[in-house]
Amino acid sequence: IKAGSESSRISGFEDWLPTIMEVVGGADRVPKDVDGISLLPTLLGKDQPERPFLYREFGGYGGQQTIRVGKWKAVRQNLRKGTVRTELYDMESDVGEQHDVAAEHPDVLQKLEAMMAEQHVPSEVFPLKALDLLSSK
Repeated sequence: IKAGSESSRISGFEDWLPTIMEVVGGADRVPKDVDGISLLPTLLGKDQPERPFLYREFGGYGGQQTIRVGKWKAVRQNLRKGTVRTELYDMESDVGEQHDVAAEHPDVLQKLEAMMAEQHVPSEVFPLKALDLLSSK
């Protein structure tokens, strides 16, 4: 890895297992159901395809859900209150997520909401009933 290099690659915690396993020659032993991708090509300065999306949901802080697709990030918070409102941010021009642009980009918002509904899996361990209802529609 070149000293002082930087990357704008979007990644998540789930990418580190595949990355480390590829570094040590064990990429074939990564379980097939792991959502992460190896970041080794990026770390070595090689081309790597963009990931299609990065999805998160979290039961803490009232329940949260996010999805990142390219420059767009959709965010839902306080899901345990039962009210689901989606905010949309352009991460190229608003990295601090200060300006909700959902009203200006309803087509993008609709696409990301559909992707979030598709990715959500109901859980008895971390229940988010508001999302369970949305995903069952």
